[in-house]
Amino acid sequence: MAEAALNDADKKEAVKEADPQSASMANAIGADRNVIAALSQAFLAITIEFGSDVGFWLVFGHAGPRHPCGGGASIAS
Repeated sequence: MAEAALNDADKKEAVKEADPQSASMANAIGADRNVIAALSQAFLAITIEFGSDVGFWLVFGHAGPRHPCGGGASIAS
């Protein structure tokens, strides 16, 4: 009974790519799938680190300190 179930199973459905995006990119440029997977994971890690390191500067770091009296000049005479 188990053998009949195995014979009836769809073999193409059972065998799938673990990383279809890397497989597709590797097929498109003719490269090794493992190299493409490693490069895409490294690129993702680098962009996340870059975003976490530079993100606050990009959001808050462009303006100098704000002074309520017009640019930090002293009012005292």
